[in-house]
Amino acid sequence: METDDSIYFYGHSKGDFTFMSNFYRSDFVDEERNNFNCSEQYFMYMKAKTFEPDNEDLLNLILLETAPSKVWKDG
Repeated sequence: METDDSIYFYGHSKGDFTFMSNFYRSDFVDEERNNFNCSEQYFMYMKAKTFEPDNEDLLNLILLETAPSKVWKDG
């Protein structure tokens, strides 16, 4: 949704502001040296780490996934 002076809940697949999406490709490394390809991957990883810290399979699955939509779905 977009107004003259604000953008809310911006989509990831079209328009001038795709860089504002959590799905936008942006490689970075966290303080534990984990590599992430978008903020959605990081959010899902931190969510899993917070609520299921002993679920190594899920944490690794999130870290290995390269498609943001799949990270969101599986996270």
